[in-house]
Amino acid sequence: MGTFEKYKQNPGINASSLKLISISPRAFKKAENKIEIEKPHFTLGKAVDVWLSSGKEAFIKEFYIPSINPPSGMLYTFAKYIMEGKSSQEAYILTGYKPSSIKRETVDKNLLAFKYWMEEAVNYRDKLMLSPRDFLLIQDRVEEVLNNKYSSKIFKDFTSQIPLYWEEIMGNSFIPCKALPDIIQEFDDKILITDIKTTSEGVLGFRKTILKYRYDLQASWYCNAVYQCLHKPPEFQFLVVDLSEEREPPTIIKLSNKVIKDSELGFEAKNGYEYKGWRELLANYYWHLVNNKWEYSEEVYHNDGKQIIDQL
Repeated sequence: MGTFEKYKQNPGINASSLKLISISPRAFKKAENKIEIEKPHFTLGKAVDVWLSSGKEAFIKEFYIPSINPPSGMLYTFAKYIMEGKSSQEAYILTGYKPSSIKRETVDKNLLAFKYWMEEAVNYRDKLMLSPRDFLLIQDRVEEVLNNKYSSKIFKDFTSQIPLYWEEIMGNSFIPCKALPDIIQEFDDKILITDIKTTSEGVLGFRKTILKYRYDLQASWYCNAVYQCLHKPPEFQFLVVDLSEEREPPTIIKLSNKVIKDSELGFEAKNGYEYKGWRELLANYYWHLVNNKWEYSEEVYHNDGKQIIDQL
């Protein structure tokens, strides 16, 4: 069992849990029993992350590139029905084809390709699939990061994927907590945390992305984890890798100590929207856990089922 699998099985609240609580306690509860399905853009980001933080060998162990592309569109659907044991006539009807609209030799050719692709997929079922095109994109971006005069410094002397475990006190209870930073670099006077992020929206808009996905929560949570477990002052930065056609160079975005503290205690952004910090979200989680109430937010329960808006 790898580091990430052991980390996932270890009980504890992490940054992802707190993001879900910030959406709603119900979202958190639903995610507990939800089977994770990798979305294509998440797979690309994960591939870049694994290659950079753990090396090419780790990448090869986790991903595979099919030697043949599967049929696409209606032919893919038609071939899939045939592979499931449907007759040609049933497959025609279910797919929406008219028998006269497709040549038999075309069907046979695509069925053979689909069968080979399926067999290969079964053989590599424990790995995530990348298309040849996506592999070339990832390889290109990784090489660019490792050859860039700024981002290459991160990979000279570093440790990756160190599981960190500690406890936070809530009331009379100890809440188990965990974090798994991508990259840690230890210096005499500090520990530098680097989290790898990919974007298809350009590096210049990453500030909005931070708030949209609450990456600031993750940053502050990681800083707290490092301080609690490794007992040195932490600093935090993102390494942003652009996967868009613009191909902006890899960019390091460092978060100030103020941003890290704001994301711990809560803050009001420039747009006037108030964001909870991880300490308040952890307290919310503890309240829901103790009271076993997950349908509404803690505030709604305290206000007799009402959500109060006092400013627009």
